Amino acid sequence: MKNKTKTIKHLISSVFIVVIMLMVPVLSVSADTKEYQVDYAEFTADLQENGNAIITENWTVTYTSGSFTRFYKEILNPDNQLEYIKDIQVQSCQINGADAEPQFNTDRNDGHYFLEKGSDRFTIHWFQHAQNETVKYKITYLVPDAVRLNESDNAAFCYRFIGVNFPVSVSDVKAIIRMPDISDTISVNLSDGEFKVEDGVMICTTSNHSGIYKINIEMNDDRFSGLGRVIDVEIPEAVTRSGDGDDSEDVMIAVGGFSVIAVIFGLIYTGIKAPARKAKKTLKKDPNCLIDAAGRLERQNIPYTWYATLSNNIIFSKEHFILLYIELFELAKIGNVEFGDNGIIIHNNYRSTNDSVQDEYNLAFLNLVTGTFKNYDDGNVTSITYNTIKETLDDRHVLYDFYTKLNDWNEAYEKALKNSTLYGQLENSGAMEQIKADIKLWSKVGPYFNNKVSSLDCINLIKRTGKIDSFTLLTLINNPERTAKNPDIDCDDSLCELSYYLYTTYPSDPDRSSSSGSSCSSCSSCSSCSSCGGGGAD
Repeated sequence: MKNKTKTIKHLISSVFIVVIMLMVPVLSVSADTKEYQVDYAEFTADLQENGNAIITENWTVTYTSGSFTRFYKEILNPDNQLEYIKDIQVQSCQINGADAEPQFNTDRNDGHYFLEKGSDRFTIHWFQHAQNETVKYKITYLVPDAVRLNESDNAAFCYRFIGVNFPVSVSDVKAIIRMPDISDTISVNLSDGEFKVEDGVMICTTSNHSGIYKINIEMNDDRFSGLGRVIDVEIPEAVTRSGDGDDSEDVMIAVGGFSVIAVIFGLIYTGIKAPARKAKKTLKKDPNCLIDAAGRLERQNIPYTWYATLSNNIIFSKEHFILLYIELFELAKIGNVEFGDNGIIIHNNYRSTNDSVQDEYNLAFLNLVTGTFKNYDDGNVTSITYNTIKETLDDRHVLYDFYTKLNDWNEAYEKALKNSTLYGQLENSGAMEQIKADIKLWSKVGPYFNNKVSSLDCINLIKRTGKIDSFTLLTLINNPERTAKNPDIDCDDSLCELSYYLYTTYPSDPDRSSSSGSSCSSCSSCSSCSSCGGGGAD
C-alpha cells in the first residue's frame, strides 16, 4: 500500500513537473512583450473666426520589439460645458506620408484608419503592420464650436490633446495654436511645459511627458463671430464610461451635481447683463462719457500710477506689463526718467513729489528696475538699453519673476495709498469718490470703445512732449493695441521690438507642472472628465 501511495505521489510529481515544463515556453512567450516608444507628438490647433477648430495630430512611434498592426488614441468626451465635444469630422489622414483610406470597423487592414464614435469617446485607429521600425501617423479633423463664450464674455478654447491614461511617456510634445490675432490672448494655462509666441503663433512645448496634456486659452472675442455660449451647451444625460472601472455611481453624481450648478449659474447669469452689452449701452446713451471722465482725471493731476492702483481689474489688461509703462510715464512726467533713442535714462538726482508715499514707491520701482536689468551709471544718469531689457526678459524665469514683483509692488502701493498726503487731501475734499468712479467707468466701458493705442505710440508721445494725456493713457490701460512690427515705423528698431515683445509675451510661471483646475489628482479613478483618455499600440 505504501509502495502504491509512493508511486502515486511520484506520478503526481512527474505530471506536475511536465506541466511546469510545458508552461515554460508559454510563459516565455508571454514575457516577450511588445515594446514601443513615442518619440514625438505634435498638435496644431487652428482656431477659426466662427469658433471651429481644425486640429492636426502628428505622432512618431518607434517599435522596438514584437509585431504591431495598430496605433490608436482615445479622446474621452468631457462632461463639462466648456470642453464638451459635439463631433469630430476627419478631413485627412496619413500613415508614413501616404494617404490612409477610411474604413468603418476595426479590421487590421494596412493603410487604413477608423474614427470610432462612441457614446462617451472618440477613438482614432491607424492600421499598419510594423516591426522594428519607426512609423509616422497623422490626422487632421474639425471640432465644431470648439471656441465658446465664457461667463466673462471672453472667447475660450480648452482641449485635452493627450489623456492621463495614455500608456507611455512622450519624449517631446509640441502644440501650435493659431488664432485670428494672438494679441487678443488674455490668459493661458498649460497642464505641463511652457509656451512662447513667435510670429503671431503660440508654441507650447514639453519633454518626457506622461499623462494629461491640456491647453486652456482665454481670448478677447473681437475677432470671432457667432460664438456659442458655454452656458448654452447641452450635454446628453446618459453618459457612460465603460471600460474605466466601476464608476457609474460616481459618474451620475458628477453629472447630476454639475447640472444643478449649471442651473443655478444659469439663473444668476440671466439676471445680469453681459459686460459688452452693458458697455455698448452706456456708450450709446452718452458717447462722450469716457472723454469727460478722462478730462476730470486730467484736471485732478493725480499720479498716472494711481490709474492702476485704484483699478480692480488692472491685472486683466491685455498689455501685460502695463504697470511698467505707467510708472515710467509717471517718473518721466516728474522729470526722473527720459526715453532716449536707445534706452531709458534715469536721473540719479531724484526729484521729490513732496509726498512720502509717492516717493517711497517711486524709489522702490527704480530699485526694482535697476536691480533687474544691467545698466551703466556715469554718476549723473543710469542708462538701460531697450535691447538689454528684452534680452534679460527672454529668460522666462526672469520674465515671470519681474512680472510678479511688479504686481507685488503695485499691491503694496495700493495698501499704502491712504497714507499719501495727496490721497488724504482728495479724500477730505470729496474728489476721490469721483476719481474712483471715473476710473471704474473706464475699466468697464473702455475695453469696448472703438479707440486703441499702443505702448509705442505712448512712448513716442512722451519723447516729443515729456508727458502723456489721461485719455491716451486710459486707452492704453483698457484697450491697448499691439505694436506692429513694421520697419517703416518712425522709431528705433530695438524700441519697436521691445514694445512688441512685451505685448505678445505672456508671463506664465515656467516651473509650474499643472494649472489650477486643469486636472484632478485622482483622474485614474474618475470618469467624469475627458482626462482619462487612453490609447497605445498593439
